[in-house]
Amino acid sequence: MTRKPTCRSWRVAVAVLLLAGLVAGAGAGGLSAQEPVPARSYSEAFDETLKTATTTASPSVVAIEVKRKPGKPAPRPMGRRRAPPFVRGSGPVSGVVLSPDGYVITSLFNVEGELESIKVRLPDGATADAKLLGIDRSRSIALLRVEAEGLPVLKAVPEDEVHVGQWVLALGRCFPGKEASVALGIISAINRISGRAIQTDADVGPD
Repeated sequence: MTRKPTCRSWRVAVAVLLLAGLVAGAGAGGLSAQEPVPARSYSEAFDETLKTATTTASPSVVAIEVKRKPGKPAPRPMGRRRAPPFVRGSGPVSGVVLSPDGYVITSLFNVEGELESIKVRLPDGATADAKLLGIDRSRSIALLRVEAEGLPVLKAVPEDEVHVGQWVLALGRCFPGKEASVALGIISAINRISGRAIQTDADVGPD
């Protein structure tokens, strides 16, 4: 990859938002497939859906600042045959709010290794210390907890409504996390990792 990371650290966008009803559900009356509609109307509806989805999901995507102990670089990510061309001791990563009372999920690589501190920037702009509660190596994810209440949580999409070919947005947030970054893609496969993950071609690597 030739692009230079703008966030000084590997950033994994762990929030994948399913965009359902892009055409049939657009607008109060909907856009019916039986009614001829100018092509631009579909484009406008799609654009509006992306904006609405981003606005809805962004508050649940948090920025995480990881500070590693001196001389203790991050372990190599799972699945990478070669080590990164440079090693970072700390940096900004992303997480997703799981519950209103402060549970946050992030990629395991973001918090693996010997750490001095983990800080999470909450939707209201406040920064809180986070504790690493547990890890799941089979999914390569980690669970954090911050002392907070009333955090915004996204509604999970039912498993039977997720299909290959559907549009998705991948959101990430870098510290200080004023605005989320967004990537558009499709669901390219489901039932990955023994049925515990979906696959998307949305850009969720360093940017």
